[in-house]
Amino acid sequence: MLEALRKSTGGIVAKVLLGLLVISFAVWGASGSLLTGVGTEPIRVGDTRVSMVDYRLAYQTRINALEQQLNQRLTREQAKAFGIDQAVTSQLVAGAVLDQSAREMGLGVSDEQLIKLIASDPTFKDSSGAFSRERLIAALRSIGMSEDDYVRNQHAVAMRNQLLNGLAQGMSAPDVFHSAVSQYQSERRVFEYATVDRSAVPTPPEPTETDLSTYFEANKQNYVAPEYRKLTLVRLVPADIAKPDAITAEEIAAEYEATKNQHTRPEQRRIQQIAFPDAAAAKAAADRLAAGETVEAILTGLGRTAADADLGMLRKDQIPDAKIAEAAFALEANKPSGVVEGTFGPVIINVTEIVPQAVTPLAELEAEIRKSLAEKKAAEIIFETHDKLEDERAAGDPLADAATKVGLKAFTIEQVDANGNGPDGKPVEGLPQAQGLLTEAFQTDEGVEADPVSIGNDGFVWFEVAGVTPERQKPIAEVRDQVRAAWVEAETAKKIEAIARDIAGRVSKGEDFAAVLAAALPQVNGAPQAPKQSAELKRTDTSADLPPAAIAAGFALPKGGVTNTPAAQAPAQLVVKVANVIAGDNSAAPANLRQSIDGQISDDLMGHLVGDLQARQEVIVNPAAIDAALQF
Repeated sequence: MLEALRKSTGGIVAKVLLGLLVISFAVWGASGSLLTGVGTEPIRVGDTRVSMVDYRLAYQTRINALEQQLNQRLTREQAKAFGIDQAVTSQLVAGAVLDQSAREMGLGVSDEQLIKLIASDPTFKDSSGAFSRERLIAALRSIGMSEDDYVRNQHAVAMRNQLLNGLAQGMSAPDVFHSAVSQYQSERRVFEYATVDRSAVPTPPEPTETDLSTYFEANKQNYVAPEYRKLTLVRLVPADIAKPDAITAEEIAAEYEATKNQHTRPEQRRIQQIAFPDAAAAKAAADRLAAGETVEAILTGLGRTAADADLGMLRKDQIPDAKIAEAAFALEANKPSGVVEGTFGPVIINVTEIVPQAVTPLAELEAEIRKSLAEKKAAEIIFETHDKLEDERAAGDPLADAATKVGLKAFTIEQVDANGNGPDGKPVEGLPQAQGLLTEAFQTDEGVEADPVSIGNDGFVWFEVAGVTPERQKPIAEVRDQVRAAWVEAETAKKIEAIARDIAGRVSKGEDFAAVLAAALPQVNGAPQAPKQSAELKRTDTSADLPPAAIAAGFALPKGGVTNTPAAQAPAQLVVKVANVIAGDNSAAPANLRQSIDGQISDDLMGHLVGDLQARQEVIVNPAAIDAALQF
């Protein structure tokens, strides 16, 4: 099929989207139409199967998107905490349900339609802009998918789109609904508001022993010491087995010569460039300079200053005009050139300062080069060392003894929790930065021989759980100061909220806002506190003083309504009054809003369709196969 695409579409096939392999297979994700062995499919709906490859692809797509959003790598446990497993399963169940239903309805896609679908998105191309079969095959190979499976996925996408578009395409809400939503969104309000903060409670409440005991019992879960583990660790990175003393002077000298350009600072020059409107003006100026007139005099005659002509301190390769670069780097200092025909017209060049090329001497770099060469050599044998240590462990040696035999040292972390912190709550020093180390360590029983964990691309860390300190409930005597501080904070927050609620209640009954504030709150710099007034705000607007929850609370009230709501910084409270309501525009809704509303209606209909079809089908989810699919 892919060969037919290439032959029949020529340049159009250059638009095939390689990203379909790594982003999504359209509406609901990867196809569920691939057949695998009985009991090995993560999901099955009727005759439709979701293979392990399909599941792995959809899962990795979700992971990649979330990692980009968070700008960090995720472990399997973190992904599970984010609900990735459930989201992918739901996505693929929906896709399989649509595939099965489309098949039962007799929907089909011709090869011509399939070609257009695959060639419709030009996002991914090779460097020449042409379709690269090699890149496609390489991407398929990386996830274990065949060409036929890929084409079947696209076929499933096309059938799903037929089913979904038949329901929702062209769906549009009535104009009156568009207008109502537009009016709702464009409504603006002006708020009067005041902040009630800690200054309203000048004397912190003081707890009794009963208060502390009661608070502790109600919040025991906040005072639990986590599980700690004692770990024996052996790290293997190139630096651990590098032998700088084995590097010879000849090797250092050779490396220095080979990388000399990295240790060389090129010549730099501070350059003045005087541009002229034509060759005659430039020649006249050059003649005057040759007769002894200064560059400053020429610039003054042109109405310019030295700063106007200064190009700065530049290397030769930083000057885009080759003729000017050659002229500038051929001059002696303060001896102007003749006329140079630059790209944008005739110029005269002058060099006011020269910083010669400088090469860092070998003596200053010897130690650095020695270390670098030693680590390069160590990297070449790191897997050999890895295998030797594994052989020693396989022979029954404890980790520390095995490490000693291969020239490595074991070390111990006495107590570390699953987040890498010690009992003092601070990060444990010396813990190797290996992704997944703590996750593996906290899933491994004491005394069990575990596999090493990778450190980057060329390192490993072995671990043994040498002891486990179980999670425990801390007694109140151990955390009394923390409990007291938390109680004081909670009671202060209650008092602040009570004051804010009282102010809101009095103002809502008709009392003057400013008068109530002056009586209820302490003065600031000798003046009574007064309400502030916001700008005109829409429901979706943001404000430095009014958090989204406060704006939402204000929009839930009529004009003149008053409420209290948490401020941006706890435990402060805001008292908010609706000072004015400016009705929204009830004319025709803008096009982007209409499209958004119609799209949401279409999505809602699609969701109901999938739910109804799913209720009519037998859906089988195989957790064991899902786990197997994610073992990569």
